[in-house]
Amino acid sequence: MLIMQVLIDVGNSSNNSIDFAPKTVVDEVVQNIRNIFSQAKYQIPYQRNMGFDEDIIDQTSERAVMMFQVDMLKQVKTYEPRAKIKSFNWDNGNLVNGDLRVKILIEINEVYL
Repeated sequence: MLIMQVLIDVGNSSNNSIDFAPKTVVDEVVQNIRNIFSQAKYQIPYQRNMGFDEDIIDQTSERAVMMFQVDMLKQVKTYEPRAKIKSFNWDNGNLVNGDLRVKILIEINEVYL
């Protein structure tokens, strides 16, 4: 069984435009996950529970990271079941100063490719 792995820089704002006709399934999955990670809950019509929980903003960095990761695992499982999050990488930010930037590694099963 072939599994494709893709690294997504969630905080990279240069890739935030919406492509209404992605050329590949991988492009579509990456775009969907980026959308899930960049939207706050209750902001998306007809999908009010999709997106990150803004309550993490007032938490300590360590608690915010934990809450974000747990929430995003559930979000991706619910709203983009073709992908599975394998890891979170917080090295781009500065957790001490509250600069939370994340890269995620996802897997997409060949069934969907």
